[in-house]
Amino acid sequence: MRVTPGLPAALVIAARVGRLTDPGRAPFRPWARRSPDDVNPAPQDLSSRSCFLYAPHQMLALVPLRSALGRQALVAKGREFASILSPEDEVDASAPAAMSTWRQLAVCLHALDPRYWYPVSGKIPTFGLQEFAQFVQSFDPSETLEWLGLTADQLRSQTEYLRRIAGLIDVLGDFYDLVRQADPRRWESLSGPALIAMDLRRASEAIDTFVDDLHHAPDPPVLRISSEGFPPRLEEQRLRERNGSLDGSLLRLGLSPRPSLLIAVEGQTEERMIPRVFEFLGHRLRPEWIEIECFHGVAHELTLLAKYVTRPFLGRDYSRFVELDRPITRFLVLVDAEAASKGRSYITAADREKQRQTMLKQMLAEVPVRFHRDLRSSSAKLITIRTWNSKPFEFAHFTDSELADGIMSSHVVAWPPGGRLALLALLRRERRRKAVPGAPSPNVETAWKDWYGGSPPAEFSKPDFADAMWPVLENKIQNATEGRATVPPVLRNVRLAIRLAFELPRGSLGLQPSRRIR
Repeated sequence: MRVTPGLPAALVIAARVGRLTDPGRAPFRPWARRSPDDVNPAPQDLSSRSCFLYAPHQMLALVPLRSALGRQALVAKGREFASILSPEDEVDASAPAAMSTWRQLAVCLHALDPRYWYPVSGKIPTFGLQEFAQFVQSFDPSETLEWLGLTADQLRSQTEYLRRIAGLIDVLGDFYDLVRQADPRRWESLSGPALIAMDLRRASEAIDTFVDDLHHAPDPPVLRISSEGFPPRLEEQRLRERNGSLDGSLLRLGLSPRPSLLIAVEGQTEERMIPRVFEFLGHRLRPEWIEIECFHGVAHELTLLAKYVTRPFLGRDYSRFVELDRPITRFLVLVDAEAASKGRSYITAADREKQRQTMLKQMLAEVPVRFHRDLRSSSAKLITIRTWNSKPFEFAHFTDSELADGIMSSHVVAWPPGGRLALLALLRRERRRKAVPGAPSPNVETAWKDWYGGSPPAEFSKPDFADAMWPVLENKIQNATEGRATVPPVLRNVRLAIRLAFELPRGSLGLQPSRRIR
């Protein structure tokens, strides 16, 4: 008997005193079911008259056994059930020989179990980590292969056969690629053919890992590539082989937690109102479709954000094209037409194009040169910069009178001398400001502070102000959609955002040079 860590001590003792027999080598004897105790499980100390033990790997033989037995009929008699085989469903002559090969497989897996089953299944050994570590260090793959009386080629053939059987019975389809990357302990939640297929793949992986150790192959295994430069079909891939990252697996399934479009807005007013415009148009914002990020003013650098959002994460390169490990995300910057003191300006179309090219340059720094032309093209639309018009958001969408009413209704405090007329005059002054580098841009918050002589009784709340102004903007959008008014800039830009997001499907799998993103 080959003693390995984790075997029950009573089993080892029973073997040494000659009380352990192999039912597979003994003649058949019917059970004498005189009492319920005859078939009840035996005590853990193996002190009963007889008991049957089996390794989990023996259950793999149920796959060919089921096909050998075919259909069965269940016959009820009182509270007892009997399984009856019809004559046409009897085991054929080839079944015993076939089952004997599965028996040898169970023997092989049981010999490898203490060393390879725990890493493959993700389970912690119950007999002690220190003892397991010592066993791993002392394990000799060559000695075990000699004891098994097999060759490495025979073992590889067996693992390929197990994977083929798993592929035939599995119901996971392409989702197998995702399931195999999950925590192995979660595989136990599978049932039916999916669980059986995963058990076959675990068995295959345990033997494959053993042969890898014989050949000193890397761990985890490197994805095999055919002479044509392509990986094997999914159902033929090993359990721990990886064809890219988790992002890549999700992408091949048309899934990703990453958005198709990220909208960067300058202030809290836009951040609060734009989602409501989407809802007005019947689109519920989902983080895997469109996200909105507030960058709090043009003084903040957007280059790093643009690079993180839009840079394609490339997978395997097949020369003619390269796989994507992460879906493309477009970047839409909605900004006021103003300039920052550090030289970043969005005032003119030329200014905005300069900023876009700066972002694209940083984004392409780690992308192969042969893809630069396509990613820079206008058809790719990776980075788009738009303003509302020549004025900031509030002045681009509301009259001075509407702004004054919104400020006063959202900030219920004692009004300063001059009241609403004084506030209107300050708002007109702000509106007349020209957007030039180095000069302050029109700002409703500045008018608020100046209204109180620079010392307002409370902070200006952009969210509360946005809530107060939304009914006014909603009415304008309603009139525009019905053709009774001009289209507000926010509606125009939200429609652009919807087009940018819808044009980029989640199933984009790769890039080809001199071609559009596909």
